[in-house]
Amino acid sequence: MPHEAPHELRSGGLSQAVLRVIDAGHHVVLDRIDLAALDAQRLAVRALSAAVFLTAAAVCLTGAWFALLAVGVVVALAYVSLACALGMAAGASLAVGAALIAVAVRHQRAGNAPSPAAPQSGR
Repeated sequence: MPHEAPHELRSGGLSQAVLRVIDAGHHVVLDRIDLAALDAQRLAVRALSAAVFLTAAAVCLTGAWFALLAVGVVVALAYVSLACALGMAAGASLAVGAALIAVAVRHQRAGNAPSPAAPQSGR
């Protein structure tokens, strides 16, 4: 008895198999696109929540700094005039700000500051 080809091959089954492979590849590509979109959305939500927390922290720190300066002015009023006390508070703010800028510039020149495009480890 001669060996017969399977029914799929006799009735154009090979072309159907190729079409199924192409269709499966198409679905894989679409699934990868969906996964990339979900990853991008997750990353955007993460970045937005980090920005909100950093903003809240900056507001709290700014309020604390102003309160500290106000206490310094009130204490200094016992020894100097109001104008002199406010000038000392402004000088303290100027000195702290200049020091922070100097540290940031030094780190930037040394290459210690992380760049926004640097890959994150631990994923």
